[in-house]
Amino acid sequence: MLDNTSKKTATNTQANKKLRSDKWLRLFMRVGIPLGVISLASLWLGHLLAHPVFGKLFLVTLPLALIVGFSYNIRYVMLAVREQRKASEINK
Repeated sequence: MLDNTSKKTATNTQANKKLRSDKWLRLFMRVGIPLGVISLASLWLGHLLAHPVFGKLFLVTLPLALIVGFSYNIRYVMLAVREQRKASEINK
């Protein structure tokens, strides 16, 4: 029983590495993380400095960061389900 668990863990680790090497996921990470940081920084700076430019920047970057984040999540789930189906077909 212990051997079966270690095999599943090794298979899951390989699947996670394969998912994270997807070019679209990497692109979404490279774009989304800076957008999120800019969005949060502009929110805080707009509040602390009471400058309206930061509020406008926040309103522009927030939807973009959300779209990129949701796209990343959808792509990740699609790839994970695809890998699970392949693994279940192999095990049959």
